[in-house]
Amino acid sequence: GEPEKAHIRRIYGRIKMIPSGDGEFLEWGDVFCAYLGTKADEWGIPEAAVAALEGFRTEYRRAYTAAQNPNRGKADVFAKNEARAAYETDVRRFIQEYIAFSHLVSDDDRILLGVTVRSASRTPVPVPSTIPSFTIGTAVLQHLSIIFHDENGAGEAKPFGVHGAEILWEIRETPTENQEDLTHSAFSTRSPYKLAFTGDQRGSRVYVCLRWENTRGEKGPWSAISSAVVP
Repeated sequence: GEPEKAHIRRIYGRIKMIPSGDGEFLEWGDVFCAYLGTKADEWGIPEAAVAALEGFRTEYRRAYTAAQNPNRGKADVFAKNEARAAYETDVRRFIQEYIAFSHLVSDDDRILLGVTVRSASRTPVPVPSTIPSFTIGTAVLQHLSIIFHDENGAGEAKPFGVHGAEILWEIRETPTENQEDLTHSAFSTRSPYKLAFTGDQRGSRVYVCLRWENTRGEKGPWSAISSAVVP
């Protein structure tokens, strides 16, 4: 409600992202995670990513509390610093991947999270015009690994302004060159992406194609369809 939002704004009026003080950082993280918990599903953030962030926060709180004990030792302070470094690293990665550039997250949401709002005067994000270049490899049993990058880039590079790749796939007995024949979809912000299958699908041939999507949800052209056998 409005009282809670006012409280959040008071907190962010005092501290910056990310706060340098250990106590302030702990408070910042508590508010960040509390608001995130009400929005993660709406923003399409994986439960595993939220759970991992919560794990880092819990460990930092434990280490921070131990380091506040008057009888603390050097090991307690060291553990607190290590826990903070790990937590802060994951927070920054999380914000970059799921918050800063997502078209599902509004600027008001970013303010309530304590995340810096990007200036509207920055270079406009273009509609993707290139296609993802990808290979399909074996990850582990009953899994395929989709390894992708821009056709004009190298390694895991994505074009400027691209949030991730939309992936279409389908198990078929006959080849196809029509994306509409691929009825399953997924979205990945990083390469590789792992497709999981059931035991009775082993030996089947799966057909896959990808396209880029920018931070405003605008989509580029589809790649050609490739295929591989489920291990």
